[in-house]
Amino acid sequence: MASDPGFASILYSATVAGTTQTPGTDLPSNTHLYWRVTANNPCGTMVSTVFNFSTVALPGDCATGSVPNVLYDYGFEAGVGG
Repeated sequence: MASDPGFASILYSATVAGTTQTPGTDLPSNTHLYWRVTANNPCGTMVSTVFNFSTVALPGDCATGSVPNVLYDYGFEAGVGG
Protein backbone atom coordinates (compact mmCIF):
# COMPACT_ATOMS: atom_id res chain seq x y z
CA MET A 1 0.00 0.00 0.00
CA ALA A 2 1.34 3.41 -0.92
CA SER A 3 0.44 7.08 -0.78
CA ASP A 4 1.10 7.49 -4.51
CA PRO A 5 0.00 5.48 -7.58
CA GLY A 6 3.61 4.84 -8.64
CA PHE A 7 4.40 3.17 -5.27
CA ALA A 8 7.39 5.42 -4.59
CA SER A 9 6.17 5.95 -1.00
CA ILE A 10 5.16 2.52 0.35
CA LEU A 11 3.34 2.63 3.69
CA TYR A 12 2.60 -1.09 4.14
CA SER A 13 3.68 -4.34 2.51
CA ALA A 14 3.09 -7.97 3.43
CA THR A 15 3.69 -11.46 2.07
CA VAL A 16 0.81 -13.86 2.72
CA ALA A 17 0.01 -17.44 1.83
CA GLY A 18 -3.78 -16.96 1.96
CA THR A 19 -6.23 -14.57 0.38
CA THR A 20 -6.60 -11.92 3.10
CA GLN A 21 -4.34 -9.58 5.04
CA THR A 22 -5.03 -7.11 7.83
CA PRO A 23 -2.44 -4.46 8.76
CA GLY A 24 -1.26 -4.65 12.37
CA THR A 25 -1.49 -0.86 12.79
CA ASP A 26 -4.08 1.75 11.85
CA LEU A 27 -3.90 3.29 8.40
CA PRO A 28 -3.31 7.05 8.27
CA SER A 29 -6.54 9.03 8.52
CA ASN A 30 -7.81 11.35 5.83
CA THR A 31 -5.47 9.86 3.20
CA HIS A 32 -5.87 8.62 -0.38
CA LEU A 33 -4.10 5.23 -0.62
CA TYR A 34 -3.19 2.89 -3.46
CA TRP A 35 -2.81 -0.89 -3.39
CA ARG A 36 -2.03 -3.79 -5.68
CA VAL A 37 -1.38 -7.51 -5.41
CA THR A 38 1.54 -9.50 -6.78
CA ALA A 39 0.70 -13.18 -7.24
CA ASN A 40 3.52 -15.73 -7.24
CA ASN A 41 3.12 -19.43 -8.03
CA PRO A 42 4.96 -22.14 -10.00
CA CYS A 43 3.51 -20.74 -13.23
CA GLY A 44 5.06 -17.30 -12.70
CA THR A 45 4.42 -13.87 -11.25
CA MET A 46 1.68 -11.39 -12.10
CA VAL A 47 1.01 -7.88 -10.73
CA SER A 48 -2.58 -6.65 -10.54
CA THR A 49 -3.82 -3.28 -11.66
CA VAL A 50 -3.60 -0.47 -9.10
CA PHE A 51 -6.65 0.07 -6.88
CA ASN A 52 -7.28 3.01 -4.57
CA PHE A 53 -9.40 4.16 -1.66
CA SER A 54 -9.54 7.00 0.87
CA THR A 55 -9.56 6.70 4.64
CA VAL A 56 -12.00 8.83 6.62
CA ALA A 57 -11.06 11.99 8.42
CA LEU A 58 -10.84 11.76 12.20
CA PRO A 59 -12.11 14.55 14.47
CA GLY A 60 -9.80 17.53 13.99
CA ASP A 61 -8.69 16.49 10.46
CA CYS A 62 -9.59 18.60 7.47
CA ALA A 63 -11.32 16.74 4.67
CA THR A 64 -9.10 15.45 1.85
CA GLY A 65 -8.66 18.16 -0.77
CA SER A 66 -9.99 20.94 1.44
CA VAL A 67 -8.38 24.35 1.60
CA PRO A 68 -8.19 26.73 4.55
CA ASN A 69 -11.10 29.12 4.95
CA VAL A 70 -9.62 32.63 5.14
CA LEU A 71 -11.81 34.73 7.41
CA TYR A 72 -9.63 37.85 7.55
CA ASP A 73 -7.68 39.28 4.69
CA TYR A 74 -5.95 42.06 6.64
CA GLY A 75 -3.43 42.05 9.47
CA PHE A 76 -3.86 43.65 12.87
CA GLU A 77 -0.44 45.28 12.97
CA ALA A 78 -1.78 48.83 12.48
CA GLY A 79 -3.20 48.96 16.01
CA VAL A 80 -6.63 50.11 17.17
CA GLY A 81 -6.86 52.99 14.71
CA GLY A 82 -5.97 50.82 11.71
